[in-house]
Amino acid sequence: YLIGQLFQGERALIVEPTFIEYRDSCEAFGYKVQSLILKEEDGWQLHYEMLESKLAEVDLVFICHPNNPTGVIYEPSLFERLLEQVEKTKTMLVIDEAFYDFCEESHSLAEQTKTSKHLIVLRSMTKMYAIAGLRLGYLLAHQDVVAKLSPLLPHWNVNGLAQEIGFRCLQDDDFVAKTKQYIAKERNKLLPSLQQLGYYCSSSNVNYFLLRDSNESSDELLKFLLEEGIISRHTHNFIGLDGKYLRLAIKREEENKRLLEALKRWKERC
Repeated sequence: YLIGQLFQGERALIVEPTFIEYRDSCEAFGYKVQSLILKEEDGWQLHYEMLESKLAEVDLVFICHPNNPTGVIYEPSLFERLLEQVEKTKTMLVIDEAFYDFCEESHSLAEQTKTSKHLIVLRSMTKMYAIAGLRLGYLLAHQDVVAKLSPLLPHWNVNGLAQEIGFRCLQDDDFVAKTKQYIAKERNKLLPSLQQLGYYCSSSNVNYFLLRDSNESSDELLKFLLEEGIISRHTHNFIGLDGKYLRLAIKREEENKRLLEALKRWKERC
């Protein structure tokens, strides 16, 4: 919402399906919003050619990377070309890296914020470190961009407790490395097993993925999983998904086995 406030009334392009609060913040501040909708048949991939002609028509572009809810990552060359082009069109590129630290290989644009005045990188600490209640995150941008954003911050926007916990979390590199390895190992077991059962799973690189059983609404499957004590995320309010998918998390081994067994029972029941 801070970015929304700074550029209020401008034109925004959102690469979707994605985190719904980009659109909420844009609409709250009177933006004209366009969508670029990625497709399952294309592997949810984003290519430079999809964006090239649109950059001169908008003032901001929102890209979630890794994407939420698909978990898909994009080619590094995409961002290299985008950064070159936004310097020419004067478009602000907003990259949300809330889940970047779950990727085995770094795909961050953090370093580029030191030189580019048309790039903002968003980070969340609540995902990797499981501190959602603290609502702790941060923004990376060129010092000139930060100077414009800083006066818009509310007083005491980060409390002392959250700040101290965040500082300690950032020192725990060993935890992050072990978590990445564990999630990757479990993901590489779970997703192929679900695909063998006939489910579609997005090619995720992080700790969640999209699952589809058919081309119909996933509501009945969502209810079935609730009865099994498993909470999944519906996708009715993700533009481009139409409620056909569920977003599921990669968790501990025993929880992943429980999910797999429940989805086996669903197939048997159908």
